[in-house]
Amino acid sequence: MANKKIWAYAMNVNNAYVVGEKHPLRIFYIWEVLKLKEKDIHEFNQLSFMSTHNDPTKRVPLSAVKTGFYRYPKGYTSSEVSSGDSDSLSHSIAIQVLSEMDEINFKISKNVEFKVSVENIRTDDLKIQLTNKDKFSYYYPDLICNFTSPSDLSMKWGGKLAIEVKHTHACEPEKITDFESHGIPIIEVSIDSISIEKMFKTKNPTADDLESYYNYLKRTFKKQVFGKILSDPISVSYYKLEVNKRDSKIKSQENKLLDSENSLQKSLTKNEILESKLSENEDILAREKSDYQNKLVERDNKILEIEDTLSRERSGYQNKLIERDNKIIEIEKRGFCFFLLKSIGLK
Repeated sequence: MANKKIWAYAMNVNNAYVVGEKHPLRIFYIWEVLKLKEKDIHEFNQLSFMSTHNDPTKRVPLSAVKTGFYRYPKGYTSSEVSSGDSDSLSHSIAIQVLSEMDEINFKISKNVEFKVSVENIRTDDLKIQLTNKDKFSYYYPDLICNFTSPSDLSMKWGGKLAIEVKHTHACEPEKITDFESHGIPIIEVSIDSISIEKMFKTKNPTADDLESYYNYLKRTFKKQVFGKILSDPISVSYYKLEVNKRDSKIKSQENKLLDSENSLQKSLTKNEILESKLSENEDILAREKSDYQNKLVERDNKILEIEDTLSRERSGYQNKLIERDNKIIEIEKRGFCFFLLKSIGLK
């Protein structure tokens, strides 16, 4: 919680609040008021500055201090508790800049970033009472942001987010533990490396320095806000949604597995049919092969039989030729003898 107030509402001489443009009531930054006091004391005296409590009955007069903040009236006891960065103007200005943003583009790590669409964000009256082991603890976060986008993160965190600005003092471990156990997320935004002191090399910045720093943070945070998630609770609705998603994913995987099994079974059935047909074809081929082999044997036997018959016939024919030739020779011999006898006059 920022204890050095850098902005206030104002009432005119008619005790009416000065109307704003973006906000219902106009915001008067401390550097504007300090410059107004220096340049136009008459207009400055026409205004009475008031605290910015949400409940108008709790608002009290504030006075502008030249060192760069508004002071509560003497004797006023604030319900806010001091933190390690209570006296830091850098801390107060950073909180104010964040509170005015409609979108915050958080950069958490190299691979984690998200844009939060702010519905409303509060910096005042942020007293949170939490119980821990039958004991009550009171905390005052720097900002409480309500958001609906991104929707998954909104569901996970219940649409709320505590933002802690770290200048020199980090968020206490007890606070982180209590917030997480009660379902309140925390993002810590560190500004130590971009503080007023490091930018202007002074612990006593002027009104111009404060305004320049405010504008610098607006430009810087508009691009990206580097943060660290300290408390990352999970709401019941988000947990149920994740369980349903996992159940759905498991069911989908089971269905895919079942489809694969059915497909495999169909393939096995087709293979069995093919194997059966193949077996039938093999039997047919075996029978046809056996029949063909038998026919070949029969053919070979017939060929052998024909060859045997031809051999016998050839042998008989040759014998007949021999007999014929012998008869011819015999006849020729007889003829020759007859010719001789005739030639010698014996015939």
